[in-house]
Amino acid sequence: MAQVFISYSRKDLAFVQHLVDDLKKANLDVWYDLSGLEGGSRWRTEIQNAIKNSQHVIVVLSPDSVESEWVEREFLFASNLKRKIVPLMYKQCELPMNYLNLNFIDVQGKKYYQNFGEILEALSIKPVSGSLPPAHKIVFSKTGWMAAGIVAFVALAVAMVFALPLLTGKSEPTPVATITENLETFTPIPASEAPILTSTPTQVLTVTPTSLSTELTDAKGVEMVLVPAGGFTMGNNNGDNNEKPVHTVDLAAYYIDKFTLTNVFYKACVDAGVCLPPKGTDSTTHQSYYGNPTFDNFPVIYVNWFMAKAYCEWRGARLPTEAEWEKAARGTSAGTYPWGEYPDKAFANFDGVDTTPVDAYEKGKSFYGVYDMAGNVWQWVGSLYQHYPYKPNDGREDPGASGARTLRSGSWFSGNYYIRSTNRNKDDPTSAKAVYGFRCARNANP
Repeated sequence: MAQVFISYSRKDLAFVQHLVDDLKKANLDVWYDLSGLEGGSRWRTEIQNAIKNSQHVIVVLSPDSVESEWVEREFLFASNLKRKIVPLMYKQCELPMNYLNLNFIDVQGKKYYQNFGEILEALSIKPVSGSLPPAHKIVFSKTGWMAAGIVAFVALAVAMVFALPLLTGKSEPTPVATITENLETFTPIPASEAPILTSTPTQVLTVTPTSLSTELTDAKGVEMVLVPAGGFTMGNNNGDNNEKPVHTVDLAAYYIDKFTLTNVFYKACVDAGVCLPPKGTDSTTHQSYYGNPTFDNFPVIYVNWFMAKAYCEWRGARLPTEAEWEKAARGTSAGTYPWGEYPDKAFANFDGVDTTPVDAYEKGKSFYGVYDMAGNVWQWVGSLYQHYPYKPNDGREDPGASGARTLRSGSWFSGNYYIRSTNRNKDDPTSAKAVYGFRCARNANP
């Protein structure tokens, strides 16, 4: 008997119970919670065991479920376990950028009966050993989480056509499908098939002589590195639409954090009574993460844009602009990754299961010596998310302006396409997720 886990918003329970009844009539073994725990170890045990023992995870899509943190957590955990995801569009909803291009089954209204056979077809594989835990009569509080898992699924379907030109000599990738008005989808080259870099980074940079120190440690003990003044190439004409057009941006000299901000440095601001604690103290695979000395040198997560901004200001710094972030990542050589042209899991934390120490990937340093500019956690920058070309005086650097803010670098969950130095993402500045972190910058000449 095939085994199925259903992830859904509590507000969609009536539909889910109807779905469960029909699936059981089709001889499927179904697990779903009947509302209620407030998280914690009991939640983890029940949910994780159920997903581990399931072959498929049905995700019921609705305006409530796409805002539910637990739905997203369940999706992420199932994705890490390589379970087959079967999305059902129960109620029309506007999906965030990373949810687009999702191949869902439409079950709205009468379409449920019309497409029920398609659901059964998607679930028709041999069962795994072991049985599902019983659906306990408990209440699970569900409040919103799905984007990071979709990133990996989209990425696995998107990078091949982008990467093939690098191997064949063709100058333009062939777009396969459009996932947003500003993004094109490409087929990936698996990391195992990509050329392995064994040499030093290929970037060549002429640095203007300067009397500024190349590295410093600020008053809060955080190491920063210098990015010299000058122009660099921003954007990528072979990338997504939101990375075009390629253009040159001139920047004054600035310092940027050598490492993504860690738990221990963020905690110092919280202990000082200035910063708010992270929105979550766990990580995807660790119940105790923030505040646990074992993870002091890991990136702080569950921080939104406002929290990141407040921390940087406490240090007498600021969030880097989007242009500053990109120059620090790729130098002036316009490389695809901070280290060169091909993805390599020895150089960055991507396609993984959780965060890693911020200094774990020395091979992946950028030309300026900045760590983790690809993967590990998405990094907030100061800029509003706007179209290119980048213009610092067009309002995008207004810290008081409303609108989506930009994230860069990809995360541990991202595929190699999303950790490119020119890749751009966006989210509401109030959003705090297990894949969101940041680093700070400051002017070199106050």
